[in-house]
Amino acid sequence: MATVLLSGAAQAEIRQMNYSAAQTPWKLENYRADAIAVWGTASPCGGGVLGFAPDASLGDKNRFYATVIAAKTTGVTMFVYYDYQAAAGACLIVSFGLL
Repeated sequence: MATVLLSGAAQAEIRQMNYSAAQTPWKLENYRADAIAVWGTASPCGGGVLGFAPDASLGDKNRFYATVIAAKTTGVTMFVYYDYQAAAGACLIVSFGLL
């Protein structure tokens, strides 16, 4: 799995963060055309935004939404790996799950 996360020319820097309900709440937002983003994270992108690459599947987005809701309601800690692309000002979700 690490090879998958660290390969590819488009990936600038893979970072990890954890989230639990005890922290400042993340704002989970749904947009038209099946786009979602989470705001208020500790990411270096504007507003602490994390999002998905355009080729992310709807299933991935739905699972992310469900995982954030699970972390918020149960107090379980979730982790997120994201690709920080400083030149593009983008923080794109690569992987996520519950601890």
